[in-house]
Amino acid sequence: MAIFLTTVLFLFWFALSWRPVFAAASSIVTLVIVTYISNFKYDVLFEPLSFADFCLVPQILRHPDLYYARFLYEWPFWSGVAALLASILLWFVLEPSVIPDFPYATPIAAAGGILAFLLSLYMLRGMSHLPPLARALRTLAPEASIREDTARFGLYGGMCLHIVRWLATPPGRETPSLGERNHAWAAATPTERPARPPLVIVIQSESFLDLHNAGYAHWPLQNLERARRRAEAHGRLVVPTSGAWTMRTEYSFLTGRNIQSYRFDALDPYLRAAFRAPETAAQRLAELGYRAAFIHPFDIRFFQRHRLYPRFGFSRIIEQAAFEAKDRYGYYISDRAVTDRIIELIDAAEKPTFIYCVTMENHNPWRRGRLPHIKNPLMQYKDHLRNADEMLGRVIERLDALDTESIVCFYGDHVPIMRALAHPFPDNRTNYVILRCGAAANARRVAEPPQPQTAGVEDLMAMILKML
Repeated sequence: MAIFLTTVLFLFWFALSWRPVFAAASSIVTLVIVTYISNFKYDVLFEPLSFADFCLVPQILRHPDLYYARFLYEWPFWSGVAALLASILLWFVLEPSVIPDFPYATPIAAAGGILAFLLSLYMLRGMSHLPPLARALRTLAPEASIREDTARFGLYGGMCLHIVRWLATPPGRETPSLGERNHAWAAATPTERPARPPLVIVIQSESFLDLHNAGYAHWPLQNLERARRRAEAHGRLVVPTSGAWTMRTEYSFLTGRNIQSYRFDALDPYLRAAFRAPETAAQRLAELGYRAAFIHPFDIRFFQRHRLYPRFGFSRIIEQAAFEAKDRYGYYISDRAVTDRIIELIDAAEKPTFIYCVTMENHNPWRRGRLPHIKNPLMQYKDHLRNADEMLGRVIERLDALDTESIVCFYGDHVPIMRALAHPFPDNRTNYVILRCGAAANARRVAEPPQPQTAGVEDLMAMILKML
């Protein structure tokens, strides 16, 4: 696989330049740069580079801080780029092209080379569907075990194997297909109930973790503790990622399926599978009469959410453009400002409403300058945790003031990337709590709260549906 990738890289650079020595050198430089990036990613997230990461380049350019890539907009980087371009121009002068001498030879040769390169990729995709090769690929890589496959086949061998498997397994072949019903949800939904709770609110809190339960220094989360004492369910939450890749947790919740069931789409479920998504939580609740609203106080183009969420069944989307500069706390829109929007939706709801919120305030990086009054990154993180806890308390307080019953689910999307705490975290589970709110719910609250239980993020929606 590595030999194949090196050959493809050489052909790519040769098709652009028609200079064999330049093509060989460019291939080596490309491999070195990609290896460096993969090592950096592994140092931060303990996950090597995958083919899906290359699709994030537009997002990295728009939001470099999220990917520790601020250097992309600093003068040393662009000085290096300028030096590289100058070296390429000099190389083109010193090494003659092997293109035969005829009219318009250079553009014709370049176009022909690129066309041949693209044709080879298309042929590779077609070959991956041949039964003998497909069986061999499934045996070598039955699912996207990126760390294990990189250890077995090397960075480039594993990357090639994964992209071929991804091309060979579109949604519906080995993964849930378009519109496929979630049978666990169907079994969990009560068929007869005279009045369902008019409000279902789910908050996916960025990097939220109860440090006390994780074995670190305690930081009081008073609202979370109060919610646990009256919860229908609470405990540790198994999430499919650590430190990043929020959308893996997000997609697993929305579809009620373990992310590994999506095979190689699990690396980036919004890259392709979301365009052919199976049944989502919003669609399931729509059948029960709910309207769905999505709140995400960031660039809604991230992971193509602006295209995907309407297809997921959300009729209203509130994104970063709906907030003002004063709503920021640190680098991102504050949980307090997002809570204000949730309360506005609660007060304006005239029919059953499902509100799904994915917060941003506590997103990395934590470093000096993020909060002027707090220099230490660990103290910054804890300050943001306190704000997330306040968010939960305010939502519960508002819903408890209503006569009707409502349901709240609050959970963390993944543990943080915090070297000050641990690197890596010994336990990647976060926390969740699900409870009923409102005067009707408080009147029949059980005396003894449930014991904490571990759940997967894909289980949460089924737990909510049982409460309807």
